[in-house]
Amino acid sequence: TGTMKKKLALLLALILALSVLASCSAPDAKGYRVQTFPVLWKERDAGSFELRFYDAAPHVPYCGMKAYLDYMRGEEVTLTAGLGSAWEVTDPLGNMVEVDPAAGTITAADWAGFRDPMIRYKTPPHVFDTNISWIGFTATVYEDEPAPVIFDFAKYGIPIYYEGEEIYMPLGLMTTMFNGGESRHMVFNGESITLPRFDAENGTTLPLSFYDSRRMQDLLNGRTKREEDEIREDYAELCFMIDYFFGYPGASALDPVIRERGLDETLKARAGEIRTALLSDDYIDFMIGLYKLTGMRLDDGHTGYIGIKGILGDEAAFPAVSLRFSQKAARMNPSKGEAIEEIHNSIRETRAAVWGDETYRECGSTAIIRLDSFLADKDAWNDFYAGKGDLPGDALGVTVSGLKKASENPAVRNVLFDISANGGGDVVSMMAVLDLAAGINRFRGYDVLTRQRFYSDVRTDKDLDKALTDGDDEIRYGFNYAVLTSRASFSAANMFPVMMQEHGAVLIGEPSGGGSCAVMFGVLSGGAEFLMSGNSLAFRTLDGGSVEDGCRTDIPIARIEPEKATH
Repeated sequence: TGTMKKKLALLLALILALSVLASCSAPDAKGYRVQTFPVLWKERDAGSFELRFYDAAPHVPYCGMKAYLDYMRGEEVTLTAGLGSAWEVTDPLGNMVEVDPAAGTITAADWAGFRDPMIRYKTPPHVFDTNISWIGFTATVYEDEPAPVIFDFAKYGIPIYYEGEEIYMPLGLMTTMFNGGESRHMVFNGESITLPRFDAENGTTLPLSFYDSRRMQDLLNGRTKREEDEIREDYAELCFMIDYFFGYPGASALDPVIRERGLDETLKARAGEIRTALLSDDYIDFMIGLYKLTGMRLDDGHTGYIGIKGILGDEAAFPAVSLRFSQKAARMNPSKGEAIEEIHNSIRETRAAVWGDETYRECGSTAIIRLDSFLADKDAWNDFYAGKGDLPGDALGVTVSGLKKASENPAVRNVLFDISANGGGDVVSMMAVLDLAAGINRFRGYDVLTRQRFYSDVRTDKDLDKALTDGDDEIRYGFNYAVLTSRASFSAANMFPVMMQEHGAVLIGEPSGGGSCAVMFGVLSGGAEFLMSGNSLAFRTLDGGSVEDGCRTDIPIARIEPEKATH
């Protein structure tokens, strides 16, 4: 009958609809809207990028995995069907991860190879991918087979969607997972996407204009509350990121507990007030929760919530944030980073009273080279090599000029590097100084997640002729070396004396202050950005040990003033 035919047609249509949904191999998305947003780099136009917002979580930005990787890496990855509901994502070098939207997992046999494709290139060093022109690392060599990694998004209640020929994940997780060694990432403010640039001088990455969007203004000034899906997503992403990507250097109170039990269970048992703040619908309470978690309970000097620091730089623009944070901060102990900076200031004041602001000085047969950071001035190096500027005054520039002066004086036989007020910087700059001064060109590390030891050799243009040649390797300074350290010699300035001592240098002063995992960015889809000691690069000694406890000095110098804790 006609009625039966209509019912049969309706049934067939329903079956067809269900089969289409099933073919997506993902949780029921029900619907979504797509919107294209401008991308900003240094507050200038850098194109546009498409985000989608699912009805199940309308305030959580998702993006295509292929679209994101293609945009950020400048080369196409391919998606091909794998077994069951899984899809294989492969980069041009053949590195592959398997994404299963139905199971909510990403599986990688070689996660480091996919995350950092540059490390697999077997061509000469990519000198322009570093912070100093004409310095580069050769291909990274892993000494161990990678431990397979399974990222379980379903455990955290974070769905992955698949449609057509694209996989969709939350923007925050996408950008944190795949930022790699170059730390390129995206942060969304509701109206535009920013590609941040880390300013190591003040510890911020986002310009204040990032907070000019109507959404951020309303949240920061208390005119609106965080939405339920935002709260749920940001907390889930935070737990996911810390559980998988924290380097666990062992220096903070919650570090060993999180490694065993995960962040959520740890907060429930040990820091309920922080968990409550992180789940608050009040954005300032949420910010303070992030600050307390990263800057206090996970405090190791590398981990901290930098978003609030940028906002507090302009009290007039955000009076509510400044007022409430200052009230809370009055009851907080200084973080390790703040304590280190206090020591640095004390050392610099004392030294300036005696020497002024000199970075080079000769005392009889010894030349002293002062390096107060290992930060590289990339723009200055580009200008120098283009013939438009003088030798930069950063760590490498000071070392180049200092060693040249020392070598011109026949009486100088010893060189002392003063890093007593050095808070670190970047590995490239540190390795360039080691290579130039003492021919130390092999950097060693450990990936906590994949459980792999690795090394990479640095190539440095020692004669500054804009070429990496055998002539650079032949440059040797025949000095005896020593390093002056303090408890505030941190991060790269912690690794520097360890490596110098391994190659015969004498260490003078206090044991250095730790900092054994390189910094990594964490980005939440709601727009918060923080730093943490990352899993992918933990510094290691020649015998594979950690450097978190600092170097051991050969000639100790006791401090006169009372001790102040740096933890």
